[in-house]
Amino acid sequence: MANEIAAQAILRMKIAGEDPVDIDSLTQYFDMTGAEYVDGIFSIGTSAEDIALGDVGTPGWVYMRNLDSTNDVTGGYDTTTLDGDEDVIKMKPGEPFLGRWAAATVTLRADTAACRVRVFIAED
Repeated sequence: MANEIAAQAILRMKIAGEDPVDIDSLTQYFDMTGAEYVDGIFSIGTSAEDIALGDVGTPGWVYMRNLDSTNDVTGGYDTTTLDGDEDVIKMKPGEPFLGRWAAATVTLRADTAACRVRVFIAED
């Protein structure tokens, strides 16, 4: 099959007193080589932890959203690189992440207290 994944991104900026400016908008379709995925809400603690991939061989597209209202969640490629200086992504409270993952593991860490994070990982 083809075009199993649709990724949509919209970036809009609004400065006080001005009309919103649409920076960019894009919908693009991608092929999914495998058929496996992970989808769930995970409790992420303050120590770096890998997301269990189940039957997913290689992570491809990753969507995550920090469901916490107070604390940040950082992400990286493995537990040894998630030390605060080498984090690859950062999700502030309520923020999402969407993109193709370039590593064999997805590792997350909450900054101050455990956070619930929605995670969807499609096999590449």
